[in-house]
Amino acid sequence: MPIDHYLWDLPTGWTVADNRAYWNGSSYEDIKVIPAKGDGGTTINKVRVRAYSKTCNTSYNYGSPLSYVSNEEVLYIDREPQLGNITASRASLHCGDKSSITFSVPTLPNAAYYTWPLPAGWSISGSADASTVTVVPSGQSGGQVSVAAT
Repeated sequence: MPIDHYLWDLPTGWTVADNRAYWNGSSYEDIKVIPAKGDGGTTINKVRVRAYSKTCNTSYNYGSPLSYVSNEEVLYIDREPQLGNITASRASLHCGDKSSITFSVPTLPNAAYYTWPLPAGWSISGSADASTVTVVPSGQSGGQVSVAAT
């Protein structure tokens, strides 16, 4: 029996990257999804799919139990929590500036430590693996500060 359509059911706020899965009569058995912004580890998300066939239901009433040709398949997705934005005690530097700057990020549940990659010549004063660090610029160059939690 031919499959005429796959009906995808995504968690609230999630979207299909190219919207092709929602085109009536399509036969896409795979999709790319974009999770809802800010969704990160607070719930287990369910992505569901069910196949339909016009052969089984001449009324083409997709969603009718008579047109199903497969049981619903469910994929449970437990996303890792995502880090929030980094905040800094000040945002600008001037030439020769070696005054310390404090960077922080909201803590994540179950994070054991944080890694702070810094621009060349910059250093961390004190604890280097916490959600808040004090950084001493090189005085010679700026750059980007990032963080990862594990």
